Amino acid sequence: MTATDEMVYVANRQGKLQALADEGINGVRVKFTFPPEASEERVPGVHNAPVLGKKLLYVSSYDGYLYALDRTTLQMGETGWRRPTGEVDKPLVAGPALDAEQKVVAVGSEDGSLYAYNAQSGELLWPPFVTGDKIWSTPLIANGVIYFGSHDNNVYAVAVSDGRKLWSFPTGGAVVARPMLIQDTLVVGSFDRHLYGINAKDGSRRWEFQSENWFYAGAVSDGKVIFAPSMDGNLYALDAGGRQLWAHDMESPLVATPALVARGLVVASRAGKVSLLNTSPADLGTARVLSSLTFPGTKFTAPLAVAGDSVYLGAQDNTVRRIQVRDSLNKIWCMRTQAKDDSTQC
Repeated sequence: MTATDEMVYVANRQGKLQALADEGINGVRVKFTFPPEASEERVPGVHNAPVLGKKLLYVSSYDGYLYALDRTTLQMGETGWRRPTGEVDKPLVAGPALDAEQKVVAVGSEDGSLYAYNAQSGELLWPPFVTGDKIWSTPLIANGVIYFGSHDNNVYAVAVSDGRKLWSFPTGGAVVARPMLIQDTLVVGSFDRHLYGINAKDGSRRWEFQSENWFYAGAVSDGKVIFAPSMDGNLYALDAGGRQLWAHDMESPLVATPALVARGLVVASRAGKVSLLNTSPADLGTARVLSSLTFPGTKFTAPLAVAGDSVYLGAQDNTVRRIQVRDSLNKIWCMRTQAKDDSTQC
């Protein structure tokens, strides 16, 4: 899911991509759908968040194709395109990453390769970069480098210009999280229960931090503090040197990447709890929680999207929620994306 002040783009595992017109307290309505309801074309499913460019929306699908759709119509039209990765029977679980300045969009495949395309034309820019196992990690593109992880237990840095390997960093488990940069340190978690701080320039280890379970979701940062969600249920706050400042227990695994907003950090758990946390590095104890909501039976696993003062949460039950973040968390609307009748509100 990705959002702007007026539109929310939602993709689900049933293969439906929707552009929702956000009308605030008046609710939300479907504006466009891909594939169109009347079309015989079907997309097998979408696991990760679409990426929004200036004119196109990029979506990776279980059918092994990367789609570039006109963001105003959700159709390919004259400017959009669809490109297969190497083996079309190998799903794209990872989301795409866009470098708008260099006009590059990159995505990893379950066939173990990273693909980079011209973001406007869809032309493959260089031969696929091959790793030793499938890729579920959504890439990060920064400073002319593509960073991503693989199930072969490595983190890779590849040159945007020609696909040349710059370095690889070994971990003790599969790496499915999206990497994150703070200053010149690449931060990424692994299924070996460690979060790593890696020198982004040469791939050398700077620090590592251990939790009680996997790091599945990507970390986020305000430029000073690293906020890392773990499957052990804790949101860990570390300084830029990897030292723990505090931890907050959300009481169930954290699979969704949290979101920084002006008021603090919004964290959603797999058990349906959503909390707004004070991001201060000080030990605040129970005062850390500024506001909290619970949605019983709802599993939040998708990365949170932000637009303005609101966060958008997608859940495994095919619901999408908008929560406004001010002094507290306020429910604005909830929509069922797979409703077969007019009962789309939830």
